[in-house]
Amino acid sequence: MTGTWVITGFEPIFRVAEVARSVAWFERAGFEVSVHDDIYAFARRDRDLTVHLAQAVGDELPGHGVLYIHCRDADRVAEEWRQAGIEVDGPRDQEYGKREGSITDPDGNVIRFGGPVR
Repeated sequence: MTGTWVITGFEPIFRVAEVARSVAWFERAGFEVSVHDDIYAFARRDRDLTVHLAQAVGDELPGHGVLYIHCRDADRVAEEWRQAGIEVDGPRDQEYGKREGSITDPDGNVIRFGGPVR
């Protein structure tokens, strides 16, 4: 370990055009969502994943965020999201030994996911 401080966690922030629309999409994707106010919400999944949903203000552009989730079974994740009516790209086996897919929220933020090739 280097330095004098230790990272104890991380939480990505996705810029969105409309928090209410993003809340509905993340709930459909199986996240538990809590709304802080009209322009900020939290989408939680499992024990350690929280995605902040922050409404773009001023000259900020929504979208362009990317999150990678490691999972045990990419096909199971993809099937759950397809059952919820979410368009899933993949999963496909990659030459580096992972089976990966992705979903994209209404603002263009991407959640990639991958697990071992089965």
